[in-house]
Amino acid sequence: MKQIALRILFLSLVALGGCEKTKSFSIDTSIITATDAIGNVVGNPDLTDWGFDSEWSETEASFFLSDPVDLSESKQASITMLPLYPNPVTNRVATFSFTSTDTSFVKVAIVNDQLKRLAFFTLKITDGLNAFSIPFPESLYPANRNYRLYYSFDTFSKPGYYKGHGDISIK
Repeated sequence: MKQIALRILFLSLVALGGCEKTKSFSIDTSIITATDAIGNVVGNPDLTDWGFDSEWSETEASFFLSDPVDLSESKQASITMLPLYPNPVTNRVATFSFTSTDTSFVKVAIVNDQLKRLAFFTLKITDGLNAFSIPFPESLYPANRNYRLYYSFDTFSKPGYYKGHGDISIK
């Protein structure tokens, strides 16, 4: 009986040791791509911002799980991102812009440095230049802090065909 108990204990320890540990995930929003009031990059850009992310963590992907928008009219487009402007945001409104070669949808999630989703919305886009004003109310975005904006361009058959992020400073 003692041998059976020891075998069960040993097998349990082996099984637990083989389990994949959940990796903690964090983000660093301390470096931004600074832009002026008309979108010109000022200083040294953060080369990880406002481009394409080849992979996202499970945490990042989870920001986009709930959305009732019908994507059946969307098409996969070529996307060229432009940095958010102005950044730092000084008047509580910034412009999120990009070019697209076709009709599609972009989902946007804004999170704080603790990965709490503060805002989420979906925008229908057209071919050409798309520019959207995003408000940053004091109640959600206290001043002198940085945030991250995630974007995911989606079609019904290929969600996240173009995805990325950019860090934002609110002044």
